Amino acid sequence: YPKLEKVPDVVPTKLTNSRSLSPPHHKHPASPRSSPRVPGSPNRSAIRTKSNRTPSPAHEIKKSSPKISNKLKKPQEIIPQFYFPMGKPSSPPQKLDDSRLTKIKDLFEECKDGLIAKKDFASVTKAAGLPLYWKCPLFEACSSSDICSYPQFLQVYEYLETHCHNECSKFMRVLTKGTRSHLIWKILAI
Repeated sequence: YPKLEKVPDVVPTKLTNSRSLSPPHHKHPASPRSSPRVPGSPNRSAIRTKSNRTPSPAHEIKKSSPKISNKLKKPQEIIPQFYFPMGKPSSPPQKLDDSRLTKIKDLFEECKDGLIAKKDFASVTKAAGLPLYWKCPLFEACSSSDICSYPQFLQVYEYLETHCHNECSKFMRVLTKGTRSHLIWKILAI
């Protein structure tokens, strides 16, 4: 490699007080590094940082944030529930209608062995106070075979009356057999 000649450092005359433009060998007279430290004398850099330094806004926010947060705290407001996925429940909880249950139980007892077939399930649906078009989905929600017993029906009916508070949620529960909160094509293809 060729040897490079050393170029002498040149200090501009007008910018000698600027630290950023001064060459590295030049020391300013105000620099704490340029003056020797005298034992017992205070450190100039420590004095300068204390007197000239202003606190940053972030530092002030950290100091004053507890005061602000105490002033902004309000008593907790109670927000009433506004989303009821299974329908809005009535104020006094509804009990099962005993007259309906006795009618339904009588219908099951009239049949052979207390079992009702799918084709005769319309009378049970009507006695339960449910729409007639629910007959097929309600039967399939109660039983997986060709016949349905009273305990099977009662289990589904009690859940519908106690947990589902409107017709939409009841119908979704019947259609999905309690497995999902949405419909899929397989459910509708009966």
